[in-house]
Amino acid sequence: MKKIRDVQLLMFLLVIIFSAGISAEKIGIDIDNTYVPGEEMFINVILYDDDNNEIPGEVNFEVQNYYTDVIYSGRVNSGEGVVFKLPENSISGYWAVVASYKDVEAKELFNVQELEKADIRLEKDKLIIANIGNVPYKKSLIISIGGHEETAVVPLEVGEKKEIRLTAPEGNYDVRVNDGTQKQDIVFKNVALTGNVIGLESVSSENFWSRYPIVIVFLVVLAILVIIITGARIKKH
Repeated sequence: MKKIRDVQLLMFLLVIIFSAGISAEKIGIDIDNTYVPGEEMFINVILYDDDNNEIPGEVNFEVQNYYTDVIYSGRVNSGEGVVFKLPENSISGYWAVVASYKDVEAKELFNVQELEKADIRLEKDKLIIANIGNVPYKKSLIISIGGHEETAVVPLEVGEKKEIRLTAPEGNYDVRVNDGTQKQDIVFKNVALTGNVIGLESVSSENFWSRYPIVIVFLVVLAILVIIITGARIKKH
């Protein structure tokens, strides 16, 4: 019995020594080279020892954008992938996945392509177009109201939104919107419209302050001057 216990103890010590000797020498990051905004990316992070064998362990990782801002971070077991969906307005250019385990770190670059994309929806008689891509939107929209086509040029900066009011003699119409691609071909059924003729009217979605920011600057400067003059008069008296 004593010999058996001695053998078991020896094996236990060998396992401890062997385990202590295993350390990660490098981190592998498996991702694709190119993505488009809004696409899901599968990130697989793997730890390797000095013999290039996979070993277990929890790895910290970050997804950094073009400006090295951290967009997403987490912890994952070696060899277990994680799915991350890129925002649709992701800045184009080279991004990076950075992984770290103890004192070992790795970095893998990938490219986020440009995306010219608009979200188009209808609220009552207003067509709302918002740029949800990562570059200025410059496409012309072909808007069909009951078969009558109109063309609207709607330039949008990233994140900008504009509205177009649809007009037609009172009645219900099918409205079709197309930007020249098959992906952006939308049909709105039985839209109630009013007006003298079929047409489009530009509607500004901006309020007074956003349209005239110089007024805000003027009021702020005026308020500062009033405070200074009032303070000077109080000190004088």
